[in-house]
Amino acid sequence: NFQYVGSNAFRDCSSLSGPLDLTSLSSPYNIYSYSFYNCKSLEKVILLSQIKIIGNYSFNNCSESMYLRFLQQLNQLYHLLL
Repeated sequence: NFQYVGSNAFRDCSSLSGPLDLTSLSSPYNIYSYSFYNCKSLEKVILLSQIKIIGNYSFNNCSESMYLRFLQQLNQLYHLLL
């Protein structure tokens, strides 16, 4: 089962674009710090209730039109502000 997106996993990945739809994941998962940091082409991410933690600056410095859609409350939300 998918359990997490590691710290810095897609950092500075200019070819990663959206929408990134994570609603089909069936087990709880975490997105750790800086996972998608500076992904300039990533514009939309859809997250379902299975997400438990979004770490520091996970989506910071992405596209100026970045849109995050949360389909349920998170347990922990850190410095996510874009």
